[in-house]
Amino acid sequence: MRLLSAKSDASRAFYETEALRCGWTVRQLERQINSQLYERIALSKNKVAMLAKAQRAEASDAVTPEEALRDPFVLEFLNLKDEYSESDFEDALIQHLADFLLELGDDFAFVGRQRRLRLDDSWFRIDLLFFQRRLKCLLVIDLKPG
Repeated sequence: MRLLSAKSDASRAFYETEALRCGWTVRQLERQINSQLYERIALSKNKVAMLAKAQRAEASDAVTPEEALRDPFVLEFLNLKDEYSESDFEDALIQHLADFLLELGDDFAFVGRQRRLRLDDSWFRIDLLFFQRRLKCLLVIDLKPG
């Protein structure tokens, strides 16, 4: 969606190519579009230096845990009826894991389901376990219908 804010087809193609080549995050892409990188490079005498500078990430590009985790999740793609069990909910999620990962956001990896977790002296069974690669943390999901 960020690419739609580019003013021309040429600038859109430039931002798309550079985002893929440099591995820009959404924030980096948005910053480059807002700072009119395409236009600045077109006017620049040293285009190579400008492109090299654009590759570097800035501290403001970092993602906080609050920004990485969405709330609430939209799960209508599961097509569950009004009443369903937790296991039906989990099975539907596993069947639609790719869609669910897209709903979670960037850089999430599925680790497992029905994992045992020990906190202090108590054992729990968690429904779904994900890893957020950029934040280097686990996301534990305990499913409860309703």
